[in-house]
Amino acid sequence: MTALYAALAALGYLWAFWYLYVLVMAFYRASLAGRLTGVAKWLAYPVVLVAIAVDLIANWTIATVWFWQWPTVAWGRPDLVTSRLSRYIAGPDGWRKDQATWLCHNLLDYFDPSGLHCKN
Repeated sequence: MTALYAALAALGYLWAFWYLYVLVMAFYRASLAGRLTGVAKWLAYPVVLVAIAVDLIANWTIATVWFWQWPTVAWGRPDLVTSRLSRYIAGPDGWRKDQATWLCHNLLDYFDPSGLHCKN
């Protein structure tokens, strides 16, 4: 039963993580259009900080288990899930590349203003 609760908690975390991503991309799109000003910008900052924290935690926990590999440590910048996915997509063929490609194409790219969230 504990494994079931852990799996449900992980799924809930990933769902919330994805919603935060979509929200941050909406803020980013508004910022690029010059429409995120004043109060809206200050209201967006805490959400962005929470999203970064959630991303870091996901990269060191759920993504580590999912991809069966520790994240790389890059001093001076946070290692986010997108960095991991981009690295796998640019890397050799295999199951990690297949899963990273699926995640980016089906859940992330559409919401990024550039249309390509996971750069390779």
